[in-house]
Amino acid sequence: MNPPQALEKLKFEMMSTPAKDVLLSSELSPFYFNNPAFKNFAKEYFSEVKVIFTVRKQSELLLSLFNQLVKDPNVRYRASLFNLAMRNISWLNYFENIKRWASVVGKENIIVVPYSKNITEDFLRIFDIEKTTSNENTNDVVNPSLPTRCLSLVQEKTKIAKDNADFLVIRNNIINKSKDIPFNEDTYILFSVPEQQSFDHYFSRTNQALSTIADIDLTGLTNQEYKEIKVIHPDFNI
Repeated sequence: MNPPQALEKLKFEMMSTPAKDVLLSSELSPFYFNNPAFKNFAKEYFSEVKVIFTVRKQSELLLSLFNQLVKDPNVRYRASLFNLAMRNISWLNYFENIKRWASVVGKENIIVVPYSKNITEDFLRIFDIEKTTSNENTNDVVNPSLPTRCLSLVQEKTKIAKDNADFLVIRNNIINKSKDIPFNEDTYILFSVPEQQSFDHYFSRTNQALSTIADIDLTGLTNQEYKEIKVIHPDFNI
């Protein structure tokens, strides 16, 4: 969808419910207040806008974003992880992006949540919602990640995909067959330790500035052990 179409869909959903609050979730949040149509929309329909950011180590976010783009049949990302990083350097600067939002909605309406294993509970706590466990025995997973070790292989083998359906067949076939591929075949270095450290070090100063302004502990964004990200070689004959 283009922005106008997204806003029309949002408006329809808003008009169809008695709910007084709207939660918009997006990894492309800087888009919104750069868009005149959304600015006008927010001014007309919202009396208050609060912005919630979840932040994590930049190297981890890069790998997660790379995974999302490679697995998506509508994207079929072909470039390297390094290329992805270089094209999103400004987006990875949390401090500058959050500062831009604060200038629009006010610092008092900015909430920063450090990413952790308890991120779901931390997020729900903002809305005074307690996480509960269903009585049903279910293992449903929303938007499952592509196994990291399959990333380069999927990039390479799906080049021949004729359409989205064909892409999904190839991708899912790789995932299934990868279960029988021994881990000693993970010889291709996707993300080296020096690369990960370099990206995180590059943003350490602005992350510290964010920590000070938001008055929260962001030590989790640094001083953690790194490990080389190795994957199945893209030329592996599956």
